[in-house]
Amino acid sequence: AAAASGAGVALEQERALRRDVLAANTHAARMAAGHVLLQFRDFADQLQQVRSDPTLVALLEREDWGALVRTPLPRGLSEPSGRSAVDSYLLLDAHGVSRGRWPQPPGYFFGKDFTFRDYFKGARNPVHVSDAFVSETDGGLKFAITGSIVGSDGGVAGILATHVAADSVLGQVQLGGGPGRVVALVGRLDRDRDGGHVARQVFLTHQGLVRGRTVPFGAEGIEGFAGLEPDTSD
Repeated sequence: AAAASGAGVALEQERALRRDVLAANTHAARMAAGHVLLQFRDFADQLQQVRSDPTLVALLEREDWGALVRTPLPRGLSEPSGRSAVDSYLLLDAHGVSRGRWPQPPGYFFGKDFTFRDYFKGARNPVHVSDAFVSETDGGLKFAITGSIVGSDGGVAGILATHVAADSVLGQVQLGGGPGRVVALVGRLDRDRDGGHVARQVFLTHQGLVRGRTVPFGAEGIEGFAGLEPDTSD
């Protein structure tokens, strides 16, 4: 009887410990989520500043694609750099065709159709956080915060996408969960141009990520998350 009583106490102690760990993990995740939302809001605020940019609106409505290619980075957008979360900006016309990009890689081909991308499909909303995608330009994993460019008639003249690279940090946000705890940002992976994709869910921010690398959720070798089963539903 004494042994049974001791086993019951030990089991209850283990349950209490699990509850404490779960509560601490939940708190860490909520804190990190708050920081991520603030960073997203900063991206969204920049997009809002250029929604009615007169130069972009005029060139999109005139379909002056040559001038758009030569247009400098619109005022209000932060300059992309290796130290910034922002990897690049992509400007699409209302039909989802690429018409501008900052920065412009050498030999970049404009006029490509990106209507298959989630960042185009959701951009009819004022601001949309897209599924992750593997860039056709450099092969890096990214996601986008997109918004519509408002035309002179109040309709959608184009779409501006802020491309953010998957990385160990998200801008100024480090998702550290404290000693012995790892916090990560995971997102759904968009299908590619041919309709397929390499994984359902991928890491967008994790302290062990190399910038732009595609790592499926649950991959071996990722601290704190190896072996976890991703959601396989669409």
